[in-house]
Amino acid sequence: MYVTGDGQKALSPGSGRTEPSGSRDLLSAAPQLASEESLAHQIYRGIRGKIISGALPQGSRLRERELAEEFRVSRVPLREAFPQLEADGFIQSSPRRGVRVTSLTLKDVDDLFEARLGMEVYATRLAAARVAAGASADALAAALRVAEDAYATKDPDVITEANVAVHDEIVRLAGNSLLSAMMHAISGRYRWIFRMTYTPEVAGSGDEHREIFEAVRNGDPDLAAAIALVHVVHGRKPTLAMLAGTLPPQ
Repeated sequence: MYVTGDGQKALSPGSGRTEPSGSRDLLSAAPQLASEESLAHQIYRGIRGKIISGALPQGSRLRERELAEEFRVSRVPLREAFPQLEADGFIQSSPRRGVRVTSLTLKDVDDLFEARLGMEVYATRLAAARVAAGASADALAAALRVAEDAYATKDPDVITEANVAVHDEIVRLAGNSLLSAMMHAISGRYRWIFRMTYTPEVAGSGDEHREIFEAVRNGDPDLAAAIALVHVVHGRKPTLAMLAGTLPPQ
């Protein structure tokens, strides 16, 4: 089904964020990341990052030849990256239209929040229960510090990655491998929506992250889940309102 492709940027090793400098970063990172992840996954992260940042606009066509030239690779790892990008909702492929960046609708965004209300809230409950049983919340504390420091950079890409990383760490702390796999696509899509709607005023969400962390660290599943639910609900309506003039209803 993957008949064409197009390009994107890559992640700097250890940075946790997408850099806007195209294939240069992917190529410099590849030797250091080779033992940790495949080239196809590096390309996946690069393309995903460019879609999230808007460098690859919704509906734009991905062209394999251009992408291969940008990343200086054969088309094989590109084609290996496409299925995961499609499974995560970032691209769509068809024999007639080739591969294109997904064009989101307001219903897609609403569906994302519906999924987060179920799965993310439950993951937060599990994370708090595991801490109550003796698991460490140190990694979550570190992720929260990074997110709080990120606001000072005023860099939307840094802030996006740092904020979503807090949610990702909560899921990891939940300790449920199936839930983690199911949350992968939700996390990626959330990065996209967060980046699209980011404004400096969003810094208030950091307070809710701190409240969630305290409940998780104290091992209180009910309180942690309740705060997580409020956090998702608080973001839903303003996000939909902000995108109403940009995205079609469905």
